Amino acid sequence: MTDITKYTNVSLTKEIAGKIDTLSEELIPYCQLSRSKVIEIIVNEKLSNFNKSKEI
Repeated sequence: MTDITKYTNVSLTKEIAGKIDTLSEELIPYCQLSRSKVIEIIVNEKLSNFNKSKEI
């Protein structure tokens, strides 16, 4: 059973889910990532860029 103290759920439109599925095959060659991992990578990358821009 999922640990609800660590995880949450989000709803996505079918369009966005399809785009995430495309990214799941493209982000890392020869590896298909889960939707949650794709979202995690993108959010962390975006946040990293955001924090770098705030330091300037």
